[in-house]
Amino acid sequence: MADDPLAKFRRKGAQESPARPDPSAATGPKDALKPYKAHEGKDRALSLDIHRVLGPTHSPAYRYLYNVSYDNEYFTNFVLEFGFMTVKVRGKNLQDIVASIKRHTCEFIQDFDAREHERPADNEPLIESIVVERLDKRVAGSEAEAAGEPPAA
Repeated sequence: MADDPLAKFRRKGAQESPARPDPSAATGPKDALKPYKAHEGKDRALSLDIHRVLGPTHSPAYRYLYNVSYDNEYFTNFVLEFGFMTVKVRGKNLQDIVASIKRHTCEFIQDFDAREHERPADNEPLIESIVVERLDKRVAGSEAEAAGEPPAA
């Protein structure tokens, strides 16, 4: 322990703490993809977590959800209207997600990222994109601001 630069500051007789595991030495291959889940349900959810690959995660409370619009025939998209933002979701096989959101039992939704997730089966839900539009464009960090739109006056 002669090469320990902090040795002179340690108490005499103090036990050395066990070495921390190296996070870069992960178990398993680094290229392993995680299974994809478009959504997760539970008995009753207070809010809906919206996980996006290219944007921040939002967690609006269900009590602020006042409309769910969706294509009833194909279930390839739906829109969630909250009092302060609109969430536009596009994908395929979204009927289970829409039903769980309408029952307020959907805990989260997340978009698919081929770099991170295994591709789901053709009959499984797949969310291709989630776009969050803040209704108050003056809110710092809104996606409209990031797109270069001027703030509302």
